[in-house]
Amino acid sequence: MKQVFDLFLVAAMTLVFQAQINYMRFFNDPAEEGKPYSLKIVGEFSNNSYFELYLLNGQTLILFCYLSRPCDVTFENHYNVTTNIRSPHFEIELTVYNVTRAGVLSTEAEWNLETNDKEYGKQRQSFNISVYNKGKEPICNQYYNTDGIFISCSISDLYPEIRCHLTVKHYQEVLIDSTNFVYNSEIGKNKSRCTYHLSHLKSGSYQAAIIVYTNVTGTKQDMKYGTQRSLNISIDIPEVQLLNCPETVEENEEIVCQCSVLSSALKYSLMWWDSFAPLKSDNGILKVKAKRSQK
Repeated sequence: MKQVFDLFLVAAMTLVFQAQINYMRFFNDPAEEGKPYSLKIVGEFSNNSYFELYLLNGQTLILFCYLSRPCDVTFENHYNVTTNIRSPHFEIELTVYNVTRAGVLSTEAEWNLETNDKEYGKQRQSFNISVYNKGKEPICNQYYNTDGIFISCSISDLYPEIRCHLTVKHYQEVLIDSTNFVYNSEIGKNKSRCTYHLSHLKSGSYQAAIIVYTNVTGTKQDMKYGTQRSLNISIDIPEVQLLNCPETVEENEEIVCQCSVLSSALKYSLMWWDSFAPLKSDNGILKVKAKRSQK
């Protein structure tokens, strides 16, 4: 059974233990770094004469329970425990005050549950808790070059690794629904980036929604741990006019023209390029060497 304690921002993990170890099952959510986390263990034991339970973080004993007395926690500044042991059932809830990935009491370390009773003897089960960090607020923007339009998002302190999902709509029609980003990280700066190349879009206005999230389980369910950003994209084919161009030139002579944009809805700086020869531009002054037609 999975419980979510919204009031305390506590994720819940429930372990179900029944008679034989083959029937032990784990139901767990990832734990968010820096937040409380609740671990619940429920099950049954063979009789009311002898029962022991130990919970270890790596090789460090965290919790031990005996039938004849309340459970004890070894690190009270890090954990809290509530118990309900009534033969033949037991229920133990352990709360981690602050999920961490570092130190001896790392929540990300391997956990071990050991039980011992008169009929079934000693049993042991290991499990792991996935830890994630949503990172700081992501920054997303768009930029343009001769290869097209690019959407890029950057984020700091995200763990374990960045993933991004993009949806592009034209009015209500979904044109792009993809995670096909290029990902990279800046080593030593805890900064990650994802970049998407938009291509084959016609002129018009588009709405882009980007979810920046952490790759916890490797599934689309991880998007619920992410943060969404929105961008408005405008693609325009401007009307261009060439002024002051010479009427006749000699081959290989430099041609200098004034290029003017008559109308454009775009707010970004314009890029100029030519398919046939190297092209230079400076404040709308275009320079290219004259060549014969290849017809």
